[in-house]
Amino acid sequence: MMQPPVHSIEKQQEIVDEYQTVADRIQLIERLRGNLEEAAQAIFKQWFVEFEFPMTAEYAQSIDKPELAGHPYRSSGGEMEYNEALEHEIPKGWKQAIIGDYVSANEDTITADHLKKHKDVLYLDTGGVTASRFSELQRLRVGSDTIPSRARRKVKDGSIVYSTVRPALKHYGVIMNPPSKHVGFNGFAVLDCKDSRFRSRTYSPDAYTRKCGQEVF
Repeated sequence: MMQPPVHSIEKQQEIVDEYQTVADRIQLIERLRGNLEEAAQAIFKQWFVEFEFPMTAEYAQSIDKPELAGHPYRSSGGEMEYNEALEHEIPKGWKQAIIGDYVSANEDTITADHLKKHKDVLYLDTGGVTASRFSELQRLRVGSDTIPSRARRKVKDGSIVYSTVRPALKHYGVIMNPPSKHVGFNGFAVLDCKDSRFRSRTYSPDAYTRKCGQEVF
């Protein structure tokens, strides 16, 4: 029986040091992600619960106070009005609405004709994304690999994919610059904002859906 090579103590220590460096970097990245998520939640609360989002220059000009541009809306005198359904004040001009007025769901799918024309599709299941962190896409070959029927959701730049299974696990993400080959998603709802003005690379999924329908509560 062949014996595996035994490295010198020095070489073993070098391997351990390299491993520890990588492990430390991973821990740092995870801490940074946690901090970013906490910051995003704080901003969401400030903007859409406390209504202290930055006042726009256009609105500040409309109330003859251009110097208030960028200041917190509510505490800077932004107009509020009582909403009977919500039983509290909201910014003037905001209203209740149906999210379907702003977002389309599962708008497009990979068809049988598409599968006939292409040799493969790229595929991701619900476990492949957590809070917009995507794992590597799987390549499924048409004719030889089994392509799940639910794996035929098509996406485009700016689409949100949101797991329909155990959503508390945060299996969601924003699609940016999808590959030229159509991507199939298994177990996801695909949401697209109907108004292209509200599509932005800077939005998180929560902020995106709120911005897309900022009148929806």
